[in-house]
Amino acid sequence: MGNTAFRRACAALFVTILTSAATLAGTVTPAHAAASGTLLTKGTGTYYSKSAYVHLSAARTVVKTFSFKMVNTGSTSNRFTVTLGASAPLSAKLYRGTTLIPSGTYTPGIAAGASLILNVKASVPAGTRQSSYFANLALTDPETGTLLRSAYAVLQVAAPAKGTRRNDLFVKTGSQPYIGGSASYQYLSSSAVRLGNTATFALRLKNDGTSAAAITLDGGRSTCPQLTVTVKRGLTNITAAVRGGTWSTGRLAPGASKDLTVSIKLVAATSCAEGYTYFQAMGMDAPVINYVHVPVGP
Repeated sequence: MGNTAFRRACAALFVTILTSAATLAGTVTPAHAAASGTLLTKGTGTYYSKSAYVHLSAARTVVKTFSFKMVNTGSTSNRFTVTLGASAPLSAKLYRGTTLIPSGTYTPGIAAGASLILNVKASVPAGTRQSSYFANLALTDPETGTLLRSAYAVLQVAAPAKGTRRNDLFVKTGSQPYIGGSASYQYLSSSAVRLGNTATFALRLKNDGTSAAAITLDGGRSTCPQLTVTVKRGLTNITAAVRGGTWSTGRLAPGASKDLTVSIKLVAATSCAEGYTYFQAMGMDAPVINYVHVPVGP
């Protein structure tokens, strides 16, 4: 699915979560002034981001940790309600440090301007289809039930080492395993960047078919104008050709591949919370389309 379908899937998941989540039994809602708060997100690296999504890859059965920073943006100390939900087959659990927290529980009092770190640990069972799986963390005012912020931990099931198409597209960053291959519409997040920082991704274009074929690559533009994208093959800058949809691997024998490097740098102050960059591998089989995601640190 594309960006629109992706956003719709997230929205549908959140409606399901919000209507089905139960509050912690026996807890009394604390009286307080209207709460004001937000959630920041982090997958890997040092910085949190205002991005509502974090996409991390993992093999089936491997537990991945997503971090969320709850920030009290009000002028007085307040407590909040946190609700976690996920659609099967994703298993998601909420922790404060090493303590498991029930969905729908109240936080301790958080001073004005202060924050509280929570972690979501997520995994999918063996045999799960390669795709994107969503867990939603909702921050609400416990007195009014007003939704203050919603954020998503998105587990991307890692690609197998070998796909099935003559124009496979594998994507990775850091120590995360590759996504994509023959699967389309997967997303992978780098660590959040601040001004002057660069996120780096590896693209692998591979012929996993049974006959020789060339692969043409298209894409390379971020949805955030202040994030500049550079694509290289070794030391050769091929960005313009990729953006024009004309760069080709040349004829690849079955099993052969070519590796590219994608560098995405935040070159100016921005209001963007994130940037998504699209890549499409075209050839003898149906195209493979996947995205790299760069969160922007506050």
